[in-house]
Amino acid sequence: MLTSFSAARQQVTSALDVLVRLASECGVKQAQLVASDALHRLSENRFNLVVFGEFKRGKSTFLNSLLGRDVLPTAVIPLTSIVTIVQHGQQEHAVVRFLRGEEVTVPLEQIEDYITETANPENRKGVARVEVFLPAPLLRDGVRLVDTPGVGSVYEHNTQVAQEFLPHADAAVFLVAADPPISKTEREFLRLVRDYAVKLFVVQNKIDNLTDEELNQSLQFTRSVIAQELGGDSVRIYPLSARQALIAKLRGDEKRLEESGLPEFERDLDDFLTRERGNVSLLSAINTALLTADAVRASIDLEMRAVQMPLEELERRLSEFQMRLTTLRKQREQHLFLLKKLVHQQVLEQLDAHLASMQSANHRPLYEKLAGVCRDGRSSPLKLIEELNRLMPRWVEETVAEWQQHEAERLSATLSEKLQPFTEEVNAFVEQVQRLSEDVFEVRWQTLAHETALADWSRFYVRVWEVRVKFDFTVMPMLMLLPRRWVCEWVKRAAWHRLWEQFHIHCGQARYDLARRIEEAIGEYIRALDTRVEETAQTIETVVRQAIQAKAEGEAVANATLARLQEQQQQVETLAEELVYLHEKLTSPFTEGAYAS
Repeated sequence: MLTSFSAARQQVTSALDVLVRLASECGVKQAQLVASDALHRLSENRFNLVVFGEFKRGKSTFLNSLLGRDVLPTAVIPLTSIVTIVQHGQQEHAVVRFLRGEEVTVPLEQIEDYITETANPENRKGVARVEVFLPAPLLRDGVRLVDTPGVGSVYEHNTQVAQEFLPHADAAVFLVAADPPISKTEREFLRLVRDYAVKLFVVQNKIDNLTDEELNQSLQFTRSVIAQELGGDSVRIYPLSARQALIAKLRGDEKRLEESGLPEFERDLDDFLTRERGNVSLLSAINTALLTADAVRASIDLEMRAVQMPLEELERRLSEFQMRLTTLRKQREQHLFLLKKLVHQQVLEQLDAHLASMQSANHRPLYEKLAGVCRDGRSSPLKLIEELNRLMPRWVEETVAEWQQHEAERLSATLSEKLQPFTEEVNAFVEQVQRLSEDVFEVRWQTLAHETALADWSRFYVRVWEVRVKFDFTVMPMLMLLPRRWVCEWVKRAAWHRLWEQFHIHCGQARYDLARRIEEAIGEYIRALDTRVEETAQTIETVVRQAIQAKAEGEAVANATLARLQEQQQQVETLAEELVYLHEKLTSPFTEGAYAS
């Protein structure tokens, strides 16, 4: 990335590093944690550029062309079956991470043993992902290139894996080919990519397979499809030949490289990474740093005020603060009791009511599906049983999974609505503690304001239901002597009994899963609310006690403490001024493009 951007990021990183240390020294734990998290994210500067597309569109070749070398394997059959992440490393190697938590380091030449369908069919080796480390210039600033399995291939699990990686995409490259044209599967997947990725690049690969006239027609068709799916024509399409670009880079042929169309895409990608992505990440970190500076400054001001106060007066005010704080804590306990009662009496009761309604609504449709198969079946009873064994698990899975997903979304909305008043009350409690500090110690306490949210509801998942209808085949020879219509009727009755039984069992499992996750989310929510109040109160007490201890040890210690606080105060003021200046520079229209090449 660019030198000016790196310098600005280094400035913010250094400021956060100092603020983390000051927050630790001042005992402002919340501010320390928030600043430390911002420092960690900014220092790592990770950015996932994920390549999506249908199988055999040339995703691996495209990534190889960006890297300028053959790294990822390519083939004429659907290849990649798991996600492969290419990131920066001083030494070339690959790390294979398995689903069971183990990992193994392998040479780059061996990665195809883990990421190809031929060597690892249906991911039987249990690979979670493969991480490739290269000292490539493109990857130096935290950019990670991600190769996903091709959607719409003959291997259904490939599409599933690609979809699961969508939430991790910071920016996406949606790769289509000039020939054949964009497919229905690609159109459906494009809608998903659009909903997740912050930035979307559309690349039309394999332009070297078409004449100029054919390419223009293909681009027009792709452009119209993209406009329909994205609701406008603002997305640019980059026509290129990844194969030609890779060959040109390997041979050092600049003319052929320019003709391939890849450099134009690379220039716009670099511009995005340096302008949009860089500014957003820096502004976010600066805002966090300024909030941290306010919290640290409040702690320093409080301790400076306390250390200059007579010892007896300081102890009296601390006692008053603790007494009034006890009253606030009793109010908070009643508040949290009402919160727990709300969950059990309203949210879980609604869950049970909705589950009962869903079961009732699906009684007739499930029976009709089963009866239709039995009525339309022209095969033998044994074949009918085989067909039901195949269909019934799908019926249960689709019905329960769809309800579970909708119910999770409804619960999230319901809880957010019902818990908002509790969040507001806790914010009021924190405000009362802040006012209490101002009343008693004549210093306004500052905290990092933030909304208390529920746990991540995206962790709700749909199980793969296992339903099997089993019969006692020892009685079948006797049944075979009866008319076929009678035998099929017996099969239908037995199958319906099994289907409805399994449907109820899996509804119960879905209910248990949702209820457990509700309890976990509410538990995290309550702990977050409780922590906000307690951390504010305890930090104020800690700061005052530090001043009391300094004064109790004598005037020399008190003066040394005051000198230290004044030095810290100056550090915070200087950092805040620098951060405000940088913030104005990044947001000023006159400095747009300040970090462009």
